[in-house]
Amino acid sequence: YKGEKKVPIPTVFIGGNHEASGYLQELFYGGWAAPGMYYLGSAGVITFGGVRIGGLSGIYKDYNHELGHYEVPPYDRSSLRSVYHVRNVEAYRLAQIVEPLDIVLSHDWPRGIEQHGDTERLLRKKTFFRQEVMDNNLGSPVNEFLLNVLKPKFWFSAHLHVKFEAHVRHAGSTKESEPTSDINEPSDETSPAASTSLPTTKFVGIESESCVDGTKSLTEQMTSFLALDKCLPRRQYLQIFKVPRPTSEAGKKPKFQFDLEWLTILRKTADLTNNKRVKTSMPNTAMPVSHEEKSETFQLLRRSLCDISDENLLDIPDNFAITMPPFPIKIDPGTMKRGCMVGNPQTDAFLLMLGLHHTVTVPYNTSNVKDSNEILLEDDYDDTKDNVGLSDQKISSRLAAGDNEI
Repeated sequence: YKGEKKVPIPTVFIGGNHEASGYLQELFYGGWAAPGMYYLGSAGVITFGGVRIGGLSGIYKDYNHELGHYEVPPYDRSSLRSVYHVRNVEAYRLAQIVEPLDIVLSHDWPRGIEQHGDTERLLRKKTFFRQEVMDNNLGSPVNEFLLNVLKPKFWFSAHLHVKFEAHVRHAGSTKESEPTSDINEPSDETSPAASTSLPTTKFVGIESESCVDGTKSLTEQMTSFLALDKCLPRRQYLQIFKVPRPTSEAGKKPKFQFDLEWLTILRKTADLTNNKRVKTSMPNTAMPVSHEEKSETFQLLRRSLCDISDENLLDIPDNFAITMPPFPIKIDPGTMKRGCMVGNPQTDAFLLMLGLHHTVTVPYNTSNVKDSNEILLEDDYDDTKDNVGLSDQKISSRLAAGDNEI
């Protein structure tokens, strides 16, 4: 964030339950937490080099699942935790995805996933999981639902501080036949994944092979799951995968891009976002986006980003901005207003691009510092001063000019 260190490898991440929630909440739809480090938001889908990556931030708690995103700083002891609890609106949006995903990220595991790997070995490492496994309560029922709906090639999780691999062979049902009402009240019934008689499925390959009879290949019906341990000495916290890129991306330099289907889903379901502490049920029917609706979104981007070519229209702008002075700061902390949302110009630009409004976020506002001219950063970042505190009008004009340096 300060610029003292640089991210050595392009990085995508989601939030868990030990985060700087106040900062991530202001990037609700995703954005650069630091240069080269992209946050997927409360839920999001992007592509990198043609590889399609989706994610759901936070952890599941049933008592908050149907509430709106009501939390705002200053957090009390309750909202400090509930702010990172998964809500049904994000799960519902992800469930509308039809186009295949390569990778899905979640913090907590899909419920029942332990039955698709070496369960006994897991229980030897974490003996206190046994009762949850017997009760089919280990992991998130929302993630279990999304795993069965989305059927990605890879699903990566964390949270339980142990390395665990599993390989899920999906039933032959098509995504369009999956129910959506489970998003509101995930079933507590024992799922097929929880049956102790299920054998461990071996993942037999990475790349799909075409089938002459038109049926999906084995790898297209499977998800390879991996959870890793904490990043500590002598712990298994790193693993490297090769994920094939689409042939259309061969030879091109990988870049971060927005996902057209996801942008269209956000526009179509914008009215479902709320900031009230009231229970809100999601529609019981699916709302997959049509080709025409995706075309409308693309035309909207053309108008919003009029000087950018179609080939680069979905490129995620390199528009990271320091929104508050990093530590150590050279101003009196007493001049800073505590306990209110600051906003982020990246979120302003994103909503403006899609014609949406702030609901759980606020416009970026430098008045949270007594005088924005008093933000004296280290010499290395003096050039960021001109990027702070842009109004909607300035963001609009600079977007229209194709300026990625907001």
